[in-house]
Amino acid sequence: MSFQLTSLSRPALAVVATMLLAPCSLASTPVWIKLTGPSGRPVFINITHIVSIKSDTDVPGAKSQIDLANGKFQGVQESVDRVMELISATSRQAESERPPNG
Repeated sequence: MSFQLTSLSRPALAVVATMLLAPCSLASTPVWIKLTGPSGRPVFINITHIVSIKSDTDVPGAKSQIDLANGKFQGVQESVDRVMELISATSRQAESERPPNG
């Protein structure tokens, strides 16, 4: 099941709002988050390629599934809320490091 805005926690809703209202400048710069794959190995995901995050997945060892723009998906051990927190923190950091328009 994909997440719906009405079913998200307050922190997750804040993340979605931040992503929707953030300037499109993130799309031009790869911004990565580090997650844990079902096998316990690190997985790096470019947040601009994330289409959806699901809490139900058939991937053994995964708590959530990240669907990507290319049609592929990645199961991860982190919860949907944790993935959303990482996306938000990484997006904010990338924006703060971006040089001002000039």
